[in-house]
Amino acid sequence: MIETTPGSGLRLIALWRTIRVRFGKKIQGFKIVHPDGLPTLVTDHGVQELIIAVNNLSASRRNLIIEDCLRLGIKVRTVPPASEWIKASSAFAR
Repeated sequence: MIETTPGSGLRLIALWRTIRVRFGKKIQGFKIVHPDGLPTLVTDHGVQELIIAVNNLSASRRNLIIEDCLRLGIKVRTVPPASEWIKASSAFAR
C-alpha cells in the first residue's frame, strides 16, 4: 500500500522483524532484516522513517526501538490497532 499510494513520499525498503527464523527471507520481494541492521539500512538506503505496525510489542521493546531510531535520526510512526480504526470510522459515520 505504501508504494502504490501516489504522493505518499514513502518507499518500502525492508521488513523489520525480531523472529530469527525469518531473517534473510523475503515477503512480496522485501527482505526481512534484524533490528540490528537498522544502521546499515540508513547508510545504504537513506532510511529516514520507521513505521511500527506491531500492536503486541512490549513497551520496553518499543522504547528500545524508538531510542535506536532517535540516535540514528529516524522519525518513528506507529500504526494504531485495527480496533481504533473501527471506532474512529463508526464515530465519523454518525
